Amino acid sequence: MTEVISVEVDGEVEDGGRFSPEDRRPPRWGLPAAIAVAGVLLLAVLVMVVLPALTGAGNKPNDETEAGRDVAETAQRRAPEATPVDPRIDSAAKALAAWGQFAVTGDPAALEGFFDKEGPQYRALKDEAPGLVGTARGGTPYRVTLTSDDIMSGQTGEAVLRGKVSWARPGESDQVHLWEIVLRATHDGRWLLWTVRAGR
Repeated sequence: MTEVISVEVDGEVEDGGRFSPEDRRPPRWGLPAAIAVAGVLLLAVLVMVVLPALTGAGNKPNDETEAGRDVAETAQRRAPEATPVDPRIDSAAKALAAWGQFAVTGDPAALEGFFDKEGPQYRALKDEAPGLVGTARGGTPYRVTLTSDDIMSGQTGEAVLRGKVSWARPGESDQVHLWEIVLRATHDGRWLLWTVRAGR
């Protein structure tokens, strides 16, 4: 037989006498239990959300994350790794950039570490320096770029880069030269600009 429990507005329960008056009072554990439950929930939030965010553990892909679903897809999205630049081309590019700075300041210190001080090109530029200082162009240096993939071997410890060298500066017409840039290796393995000659 099915029993029906009815609740009155005053809070008294009519149940046919099955419950004693002691059963009608509120439980004694109410407030302490609520505090304990709130504490457990707060601890769960800290462990699941805040702690991984602070330690970076949430950024690691796993099988449940978007990034972890398809490793091959993630690898395809990665940027291609940079191809290492030939140290001779890198040295020539840096020497030309220093030359672009020197061209507006006339200060030979801009060439140090990029030009061989015993080389004919350094000596020629050093001789030009007083005239450049007198005209003091100042401002933005020339942007000197080398377009070359032709590296020839010269004498032992020497490399010759053949290519187009462009000189550009705001407010001036661009200049393009076909040059052969001769580099010489130092005893510590660096390449310094020795001289520049017209390309053939």
